Amino acid sequence: MQQKKDILAMKKNVIETSTGHNRDKKFQSWLMVAICIVSLTIYFSFFSEGTYLENMNLLTFIGILILLSIFFFWFITFIYNPIEFLKEKVKLKRSIFNQAGEEIELTIDSHGIVEENIGKSVKIINRISWDGVKRVSHDKHRYFVYYEDRAALLLPKEISRAGEEQKEDYQALIHKYILPRTNHQLKKVK
Repeated sequence: MQQKKDILAMKKNVIETSTGHNRDKKFQSWLMVAICIVSLTIYFSFFSEGTYLENMNLLTFIGILILLSIFFFWFITFIYNPIEFLKEKVKLKRSIFNQAGEEIELTIDSHGIVEENIGKSVKIINRISWDGVKRVSHDKHRYFVYYEDRAALLLPKEISRAGEEQKEDYQALIHKYILPRTNHQLKKVK
């Protein structure tokens, strides 16, 4: 259950902080504005009786276009993140990963992070050097270590199943390699 919460938290962080999602959100907003303008122009030009100048004056038509464009731009910007997060939740429910009970082991040292996904049939190893870390974001319980715009490793802020010496070593590595890369200008995710 905790693994699912961690993955959802990471997906939410990716949606909120990645430049790719930000670009997609802006594109979809402007696309909706363009569709609105073209649709209204076609309607008033071809489907209304007379020309749109006879039905309303030009300034009123331009005012309506501007107001609707602003509304749709704001609306798409407002609903983009929740819709993308909902899509990610649906994908997670359907994924084999969620049902496979895979075990993930992370090893952190002075060279970087090694992630080992031990599945039923395949062992996947992902190595990320500290130079390969693009950015680090965080919420209350975890660090999101991005090695691509939309791909990250998840590190807990505190480890529970370890001895005191291992906990101290972990915190020392976090302070040395993770915290300096944390972009404090990014909005913290709650």
